[in-house]
Amino acid sequence: MVALKIQTSSFPITIISAYSSPAQNVHTTLQEIQIISSLPEEKIITGADLNGHNTLWGYRSNDNRGKDILDFILTNNLNIINKPDVLPTFQRNNSVGWPDLTLCSQSLIDSSINWEVLEEISLSDHRYIETTIASTVANQFYKRYKTRHGNHHRFLNILGKEIYHLERKIKAARNSGELNNATIELQTLIINACNKSFKIKKATTHNKTKLVDRAARNS
Repeated sequence: MVALKIQTSSFPITIISAYSSPAQNVHTTLQEIQIISSLPEEKIITGADLNGHNTLWGYRSNDNRGKDILDFILTNNLNIINKPDVLPTFQRNNSVGWPDLTLCSQSLIDSSINWEVLEEISLSDHRYIETTIASTVANQFYKRYKTRHGNHHRFLNILGKEIYHLERKIKAARNSGELNNATIELQTLIINACNKSFKIKKATTHNKTKLVDRAARNS
């Protein structure tokens, strides 16, 4: 499983990608995805190839794996974005299926989300799935430092004064809040050390664009 968070102009979104082989116990992957239960207010999109059959996402019948997946979806208050009567998301020779699920949290249910299985060639036995959320990515300006021109010892000296204290703080963290605070403190320390040690490169601008998630998975 892979998870990342992006910041749009309106809100942050957590994107989760997961895969469960047909030979694997699907509960193993579902437990990994369970991270969403600790983020009840987060806006989350999950794209998962779970290899479970259920009529709710295109199959003609249900299997035990599909029933377990549906129980997980309902327990975690998720919404299935997949549309009925669409192209199979998987095709190999004469075998077709709809194993790829796209799920969203309740907090995204009022957003304008478009979901589509694309016909273009993906070089895989899975088709591209395009999920578009009607939001824009905010312009961001990032400091980039000229690190090739020395001052590395100065950077390490500044960092070294506090790094052991922060290391102990991270190891002693008892919950996600304390760990987040220590992580923010570490990021601030690194940025301050860079500001005092290196010259800053010219800032780059990232244009606004729609958030589009495309994935083609190999079985």
